[in-house]
Amino acid sequence: SIGDCIATVVKAHRRIWRHDLRLPEHEHATVIHLHDLVAEYLLSISANYHQWNDAVVLAAKPNADVITKRVKHLGHQILDKTLDASIPEAERLNARVTVAYHRELNAYRRIRGHTLNLAQVLAGEK
Repeated sequence: SIGDCIATVVKAHRRIWRHDLRLPEHEHATVIHLHDLVAEYLLSISANYHQWNDAVVLAAKPNADVITKRVKHLGHQILDKTLDASIPEAERLNARVTVAYHRELNAYRRIRGHTLNLAQVLAGEK
């Protein structure tokens, strides 16, 4: 459920803090931006629940694709930063941070999936 995915995001974020670790500023900003993107997507689907029209359904898939591409790009970026041998070992991201970041990204991607399914059900496609 979407609620479970939101809980996963919160738990991943709390896990980083519990170990006195932090996402680098750039990665933190990307998570905030992704959060806003997914929240807008969810709101656009739920806001049109009572006034359902085909335009919302037509916009749902491309908007979902934008989120998927963004999540994949961010995942590859963080993995590259974690494995980049040119970065000194002391400056590389901690493994816990990398895992938590990926959990957050995947949870946002699942929220996108649930929201797209909701749009398709409301449109009678599923």
